[in-house]
Amino acid sequence: MPGDIDSSASSSSGSSTGGEGEHVMADNEQKTPPLPTNSNRSNSEQSTQKRQGLTKSLLHLRGTNKRLVMATVGLPGRGKTFLAKKLSRYLNWLSYSTKVFNVGSYRRKLAGDLSDSSSSDESDDETQQCRQEALADMLHFFQDGGGNVAIYDGQNTREVDREVVRQYLAGKMSREATGLDISLVWIEVVITDQTLVEENILELYASSPAYQGSTVTAEAVTAEMRARIAYHEEQYQPLGPSNEEESYISIINSGSKVVTNNIHGYLMGKIVFFLMSCRGMRHPIYISRHGESQYNTVGKLGGDSSLSARGQQYARELAKFMASHIQPKLAEQQEKLSVWCSTMCRTQETSAHVAVDEITPWRALAEIDAGVCEHLTLEEVESRYPQIAKDRRSDKLRYRYPQGESYEDVICRLEPVLFELHRHQTGPVLVVGHRAVLRCLYAYFLDIPSDQIPHLSVPLHTVIKITPRAYGCDEERIPLGVASVDDAVADEKGFVEGSTNLPEVENKRTIA
Repeated sequence: MPGDIDSSASSSSGSSTGGEGEHVMADNEQKTPPLPTNSNRSNSEQSTQKRQGLTKSLLHLRGTNKRLVMATVGLPGRGKTFLAKKLSRYLNWLSYSTKVFNVGSYRRKLAGDLSDSSSSDESDDETQQCRQEALADMLHFFQDGGGNVAIYDGQNTREVDREVVRQYLAGKMSREATGLDISLVWIEVVITDQTLVEENILELYASSPAYQGSTVTAEAVTAEMRARIAYHEEQYQPLGPSNEEESYISIINSGSKVVTNNIHGYLMGKIVFFLMSCRGMRHPIYISRHGESQYNTVGKLGGDSSLSARGQQYARELAKFMASHIQPKLAEQQEKLSVWCSTMCRTQETSAHVAVDEITPWRALAEIDAGVCEHLTLEEVESRYPQIAKDRRSDKLRYRYPQGESYEDVICRLEPVLFELHRHQTGPVLVVGHRAVLRCLYAYFLDIPSDQIPHLSVPLHTVIKITPRAYGCDEERIPLGVASVDDAVADEKGFVEGSTNLPEVENKRTIA
């Protein structure tokens, strides 16, 4: 029977075809280039370990003995590490403890930062040692690190390479050895568009830790990567009919086509849908809270108040900033700025002056619902509902206001916004939102642990520029010089007393 993925994932595709146990999803089937063949497979390299994909839905990982290993497959220059890091960020954002184990990083530690892998034997002792170390660290992550999902990031282009992973899971990671129920899903990244390959190589040169601070030129890196690709193309054995008993997802040409096999359940459906949305983000994202509101001036929670006089001044300064610093460059590049805001008065009033053709309101960008605490000050919450104040201080991420929301609820409703940000290709986006909402979006892009989300600094009257890179995001904070109430101090005093290890904020930084 066909794999039972989440209905939202399959309905978002342009088409759905495929044989038994397989789904094929494409944005435009006619434009999809042919996949590599599986002609290089030899009988001697067939898996000796019985292969088995997901036999039942992965509804939940937290609080159970279930664990998930996702292992990448693909030629060099295909963006496997880029995709692995994005998927890790997404799952951590959803509070699934996830970590990437990149085989290349182990090799660099062993052989030096700029080791040449253009013609190395993938079966040599050094490579095998790196693989075994990565797999052993994955097991430690599951057993002692509280991990839910491990992403084994390597090329795994041959069946003999993939067999190493299967054998480790069947042995040292087996239920008998660990008491854990560990599932394996392959993620194959296929790119037949050579323009995309060249773009990936240049982005790798600009962002990879292997080349930071080195004197190696972009031309040398490109030549090295082409040699590596040519070497591995000769041995590449793509996933296909002989893997039909296993679970895998094939991402073709940055999500223009997605093939799934033996993929079941809610969690895997979310993962497939996310991977379908993972286009290369080439443009920065600007996030800004609304201008100071009338409720901000008196310290009240929630509501739908209009801007104060200083908030209106910030709205005008925001429009001037975008018009003078951002939009002229876009005109030269024949791109345009998009503006998204919530459906609340204060964000719409803040974005109204920005010179764009259309402003897109999102209900999903609304501020966290404080339920019975709406329209109250923090002092009134302490006085009327002392138990609410106490409970929220103890776990601000998960605590749900009576008749309201928690931060985890906000994260769930922000998923459509996140997916559309990944799909957006026409230029940068300015998101005008609220503190809790922007804390959640900011934490995703900067890969900040979910338990720190409720304590992040997102001040009024400041634009935060987030520039995606292959291995993380650059951040720049730009205050626009308009005074406002210091409500962040009141919030920390009222609801986050005793919090420690909050991330320090610098004006500009790169988070890997």
